[in-house]
Amino acid sequence: MKNLKFCLILCLCFVVFGLTGCGKGGSAEENGPLRVAFINGNDQYLTYKDGKVSGIEANLANRLAQKTQRDLDVTVADNLNAVLAGLKAGDLDVAFGRISDTEPALSEFKVSRYYGKGGFYFLAKRFDYTDNLNVLTLGNIGYTSTVSPYLEQFPGSANVVGNVYEDKEAMVRDIISGTISLSICSEREAFSLLNDSLQVQEALNGPKESYVAVMPSDSKLVNVADTAINEYYEEILRGETSPEGTEEIPEGTTGGETAETAVETTETTETTK
Repeated sequence: MKNLKFCLILCLCFVVFGLTGCGKGGSAEENGPLRVAFINGNDQYLTYKDGKVSGIEANLANRLAQKTQRDLDVTVADNLNAVLAGLKAGDLDVAFGRISDTEPALSEFKVSRYYGKGGFYFLAKRFDYTDNLNVLTLGNIGYTSTVSPYLEQFPGSANVVGNVYEDKEAMVRDIISGTISLSICSEREAFSLLNDSLQVQEALNGPKESYVAVMPSDSKLVNVADTAINEYYEEILRGETSPEGTEEIPEGTTGGETAETAVETTETTETTK
């Protein structure tokens, strides 16, 4: 009987100290601040101004930090490549930025369920206004690999000859030279390529791309991120949250229940527990 009691006590010690050890010796994903990167869009999804981010994506990041009881460490990046490199190197835990679920590079990462949808855009020479493919007859167009899964869903796609471009700068040159009439891009791609010789317009009656949060391949945050996104939209349906993100939380606070969140980007900020 004494031996049985001793074994039970010994097992209990292993459980207690084992769990305590796991809690202190875990990864940065479990213990450190939630390292979030955003790609600035200056739209309802994310706006970066005066050292703060706000919008739907900031709101979702704040919810994720609250659910994991971690502080937020926010950075703003200029492009997707920099963000993906940070995720792959283990310097980031999660990224937002109107990142399409069809982005080919995402095969190396985990992604959330979609939290928003947006139309694709036509990139064309300045003053060559086109918002649908039906006006083109047997014309040559370009498109990025992000668009590939959706190409046949564009009305009029059967009337054109499409060429997929991996080299986006070459695609821009071909638009300007007239080699192709236009190119179909994601919103992020279109506006990143826009210059004084080009213009963009949203494709009418076309398919929509889905935006997802991106995490490293070994991340444990996916289910938590999906829950945060689901709760956000449930609150919108109940009228408890504004889908436009018009309200603002005062600077220095990253907790709250409004649809817009403002957080410092130059230092780690503490979530409201």
